[in-house]
Amino acid sequence: MARILALIPARHRSSRFPGKPLARLGGKSVVQRVHDNVGRGAVEACVVTDDDLVEAHLRKAGAAVRRVNDAVPTGTDRAHLAFRRFFADGGWDLVVNVQGDEPFVTAADVEALADFHRAGGFEVSTLVRRVRDEEEFYETDSVKVALTKGTGECHYFSRGAIPCGTDGHWEHALIHLGVYCFRPADLERFCGMGESRLERMEKLEQLRAIENGMRIGALAIDRECVAVNSKDDLEKAQRILDGQA
Repeated sequence: MARILALIPARHRSSRFPGKPLARLGGKSVVQRVHDNVGRGAVEACVVTDDDLVEAHLRKAGAAVRRVNDAVPTGTDRAHLAFRRFFADGGWDLVVNVQGDEPFVTAADVEALADFHRAGGFEVSTLVRRVRDEEEFYETDSVKVALTKGTGECHYFSRGAIPCGTDGHWEHALIHLGVYCFRPADLERFCGMGESRLERMEKLEQLRAIENGMRIGALAIDRECVAVNSKDDLEKAQRILDGQA
């Protein structure tokens, strides 16, 4: 069985939704919910933060947390620093960045992604789901992906509406979830590259991998998942939780 470490970057000073890691969702903070959902079974989870409030909150809740104060461009870069400083000698087979605003990603998802990653020969693997509606297809907070259906290999990610056919069939689009799986050596390689041109343009770190020739594979999950990028998303996420109760 693979040894899987899930690192969860969480910034309190998010530009789009300041304080979102500590926003309440179903009786827990968003970031604690991510930690508790992911850190089960074969997956060991730890939050990585640069914030006093987030660190104190998680320690009080009994969640694993490590502090990385460095100014970094992406959550994966922060997770990488945490891995090098605190976990590099742990014999981990895979390191998975689960972004701290993905409260519906589960340990089962991470384990399935780990199996997909090891079988597919990709250097980076991620999760996707079907688009919810036409409005989501055009939202810039919703990241779309163009991929080969048979293999799951990803060709491009965008905040724009892709693939955008003249037939208007938006319902076939796929939404990217903020989860990235690496072998430790590939994580080191990715974070040694520095920001790429398309990454800066789209504000999407996965484009760094594509621009530098790293193959990304995507595994689809078949259920409702909402990343909390805004207060509206928080309300959507609460409605999903209410529907599951």
